[in-house]
Amino acid sequence: EMSLESASTLKEYIQNFGPEELVRLASVASLEAQMAMSHQVNWLFGDISVLRDKLTEALGMVQSQEEAVHRLEEAIRSREIESVRITTTDLRRLVLEAVAFGAWLSDSEQEVRSLYELTPSPQSAGGGGPSQLGSLDAAGPFLLE
Repeated sequence: EMSLESASTLKEYIQNFGPEELVRLASVASLEAQMAMSHQVNWLFGDISVLRDKLTEALGMVQSQEEAVHRLEEAIRSREIESVRITTTDLRRLVLEAVAFGAWLSDSEQEVRSLYELTPSPQSAGGGGPSQLGSLDAAGPFLLE
């Protein structure tokens, strides 16, 4: 198992995660943790459902990937939708911040669970597997597929 210190890049470190580790890192067992993640995402980027609706409206029905890219570029240029341009360095910082927040959230969830009963997430309670970031929003995943 590779440690963060022995990996030369964050990408290399993450690529060495096994399937079980990836599921554990992406899982959220309690509704309270899901709410904390949702608030963090909303704080960073705004209301994801509103942003998704604006994007869907700006793109409309498209026939091809090329048409979608063209409409997206035009919507950004005309400021019809908000966008954030970030550098590779900023993206690394954002990923590291997400990893740090996830680790803190996981530790906090375990500590609080030892003192209080947390509300199982709908996915955990129903046996549908661990909750994923994309399922925080009842309307569907955060990221367009």
